Amino acid sequence: MNNTRGFNKKIIASAVASCVAFGAPVFAQAQSGDATDEIVITGVRASLISAMETKRNASGVVDAINAEDIGKFPDTNMAEALQRVPGVSIDREGGEGKFVTVRGFGADFNVTTLNGRQLTSEDTNRAFEFDTLGADMISGLVINKSGSALGESGGIGATIDIKTARPFDVGDKISGGLKMGYETLQEQSAPEASVLVSHKFADDAFGVLFAYNHFERDSTVDRVTNNHWTRVPVSAYDPSDYKANNSTTGYVYQPQNHFINVQRDRRTRDNANLVLQFAPTDKLTITADALYSNYELLRDQNMLVDWFGSRPGWRDIVTDKNGTITHFIADDKDVAGGFVQNTEFNAIRENRKSDTLEYGLNAKYEITDNFSVVADAYRSESNYKDPNGFGNSQVTMGYRNRVTWDMTGNSIPAISGFESGTGTDGRQPDANGNLTIPNKDYLDPSNLRPGFTIRNGRVVKDTMDQFKLEGIYNSTESTGLVKSTFGVSHKSHEKDRESFTTGRGMTADEWATVKANQPNVPDWVQGALNCMFCDGGYYWTKITPPKVTVLDAGSGFLSGVSKTGAIQTKWLQFDYDEFRKIYEGAVGITFNTAQVPSDTFNVTEGIDALYTQLEFAGDVAGHNYHFVTGLRYERTDLEIDGRLASLNSVFKQGEVLGKVLSDVTPVTLKSTYDEFLPNIDFKYNFTDDLIGRVDYSKTITRPAIDALRPNLSFGDLKTGGPYPVNAGNPELKPLESQNIDLALEWYYGKGSYASAGLFYKQVDNFIVDATSGQKINDATGKSAVDPTTGQEIMFQVTRPSNVETANVNGFEFAVQHMFGETGFGAVANGTIVNTNAEYDIKKFDSAFALTGLSDSYNLVGFYETDQYQVRLAYNWRGEFLRAVTDSEPHYVKAYGQFDLSASYNLTKNITFTFDGINITNQATQWRGRYANHFELAETSGPRYSVGVRASF
Repeated sequence: MNNTRGFNKKIIASAVASCVAFGAPVFAQAQSGDATDEIVITGVRASLISAMETKRNASGVVDAINAEDIGKFPDTNMAEALQRVPGVSIDREGGEGKFVTVRGFGADFNVTTLNGRQLTSEDTNRAFEFDTLGADMISGLVINKSGSALGESGGIGATIDIKTARPFDVGDKISGGLKMGYETLQEQSAPEASVLVSHKFADDAFGVLFAYNHFERDSTVDRVTNNHWTRVPVSAYDPSDYKANNSTTGYVYQPQNHFINVQRDRRTRDNANLVLQFAPTDKLTITADALYSNYELLRDQNMLVDWFGSRPGWRDIVTDKNGTITHFIADDKDVAGGFVQNTEFNAIRENRKSDTLEYGLNAKYEITDNFSVVADAYRSESNYKDPNGFGNSQVTMGYRNRVTWDMTGNSIPAISGFESGTGTDGRQPDANGNLTIPNKDYLDPSNLRPGFTIRNGRVVKDTMDQFKLEGIYNSTESTGLVKSTFGVSHKSHEKDRESFTTGRGMTADEWATVKANQPNVPDWVQGALNCMFCDGGYYWTKITPPKVTVLDAGSGFLSGVSKTGAIQTKWLQFDYDEFRKIYEGAVGITFNTAQVPSDTFNVTEGIDALYTQLEFAGDVAGHNYHFVTGLRYERTDLEIDGRLASLNSVFKQGEVLGKVLSDVTPVTLKSTYDEFLPNIDFKYNFTDDLIGRVDYSKTITRPAIDALRPNLSFGDLKTGGPYPVNAGNPELKPLESQNIDLALEWYYGKGSYASAGLFYKQVDNFIVDATSGQKINDATGKSAVDPTTGQEIMFQVTRPSNVETANVNGFEFAVQHMFGETGFGAVANGTIVNTNAEYDIKKFDSAFALTGLSDSYNLVGFYETDQYQVRLAYNWRGEFLRAVTDSEPHYVKAYGQFDLSASYNLTKNITFTFDGINITNQATQWRGRYANHFELAETSGPRYSVGVRASF
């Protein structure tokens, strides 16, 4: 509801757009003699009106989200806010928005900029992680869905520009806020604080703005996972193994392992923004700015794991008509080779630490009243460093066991039979490896034996340097050529990535030490440091475990998903670091990481661009039009530095051929490609309130960073084949998209509008893995030979290639309505999207399908007065394909979430706030090919915050 003073109720829309876009309150003034009547719009309404005007005045297809005031972004997380926009969906991590998908194109297909400058990220590819920047630092978001010659290339989905405040726009202001967040699953509270100080002085010739945000969050995720489903012939099992085989396909789908997991996250984020502006004359404005982000996620997982894999020894198997196994019992059943089942307890650590610094200098000089020049230079750098892998580690302890797996009538499979007893006879090994010790209680630490341990480290450095020089001409005429922009830029993007692992072979000295300390260790584990304790006999030695406690996940563990409640909620937990040290003490060596050559590389892209854009205005049939045409030319020089090991020889070694690789040698590969990226935008005013748009653009997305690496990685070479090899492809070209948008927008009232649009994308050069036969020379210079057959080896080399084309089309609509002066308002929008590259579950050899495409909609209702504000928002995203691996699809089920926010203005300067996220405790669920192919269910629970905000 408007906060009015005097009697003038007319809102000047342009003032709304220009003021609120930078987070300032909106003032509309009308003078009558010496009297001035002022109207002030605040709250959700101000934010929505501002975003509406940004959309209305834009060239091309644009949506926006604007803060109503400094520190008053409409959502607690930028990604959470973006999901309110038609066609935008998000991926959450631990219940918090992290990645953004636009019109079905995921994070790697979108470009994120900060005030028009492309941001770097510690992500191993090109995705930007929105959880690294706090919403209180942001004054607005602009989502450009159609291409522009003036914007950064790389976003087939969209270019998302993050806006931060400037002192010349904000003026003299001090604002800040304190929040206390509460996690319902963790039952913990954590603080958040922000402050902004802006001041202009020296007769408004100099301005300084400083903003700082500190955020903490302690959260818990409850999760149950089934790795995946494997399709095997019915004959893979003896007919007597089936209790009821109802398969009509001749195949059965067997589940792959079962994980029950409690994940505890500790997030901290510190953001700081400093902006200096200097205007020595009316013609020159110089802006220097820097933004720093430090983000740390400390994650520990403890889980109960039942490994049953694709191993023999299952019985009482029941399948449905699709061949899905819905029940089985897994134990050794006297299988040849002494196969036994096992239950394990895992301690896993998966940390993220990211430092990003972006700084730049911008100068705008008005040479004449019509012509100005802008020079801009900046650098963005992000870093992640953990070569020893202490932030990405896993260790297991367990014992021999059996398990009954059943999903009859359950949304989450139930496991049982391992809690006490392990079958008809004792199966725990004694000190000599004899199976004589019975297991009576799965929570008894004395049953535990060591199993597996690994650490995977990485170092990532992402840098972006750019200089841009741009000229802008604004005509004094209102028709004809009204504006022209032209420019040149050079950008250097460099991504360094190093990978390390303890999953390596042991040196001769290490192996001698291990044998001296543990004489029973099998010889084969010399090549597997990480799996030193997991030989065929399984758990061959007893090591005194560290302090082991019982984790109780509680009776409410995923109770909203499980139909039966038959989920184990207690298991053993222990500390990774303590256990690792005991492992190392038992064998006498330190588990140090070694570099992984095939995953260590540097990619440098030098991008030179020339661009121009012309804007025309005029009348057709008595109605205004606005026509924009632009062209961007880019030349990309690509240089990839990697480390490559070639094949020296192969030799007979049981069922798998041994291989000897050469020493790792540096390799440098180069390539170049050019792109012409045109855009045309035509906007026509059928009336003052009814606007039509027609837009065409060509956009690109560059190949994933890891697809470009010059690696050559040999898999297990079986005698007689197959002989798999994985390779990168430095010759990959960008994905190219031809885009068409048609839109109709009706701005029918104060803050109210309705819009509908159609979009179409034809995307060429999609990258998929392609396999071809290839001979590889050994050290003799001749083709390698299989010593068991005497035949030359035809290696099956799989590398990413530009081979696919796909079309994406969809329909978007939005309605925003203000109910007069009542204070009530509502927003409804949605997107329906289709593609000719859908996965067909009736086919079992599909290799290519578009992931991430889904329908979505938003419903938002709010009420506000001078003192109160309440907003309830619902976001829904339909089921979508998450990935395809080995021709098997993986889907994310439809998901809907309610969020609530409220505030109370104690005075015009002080406001109390309340926020609730996922207040109905919705769970995320994944599935495989069929509806009952359970893959994951997880929830992080509702979370709430209360706070106070002050602005002066």
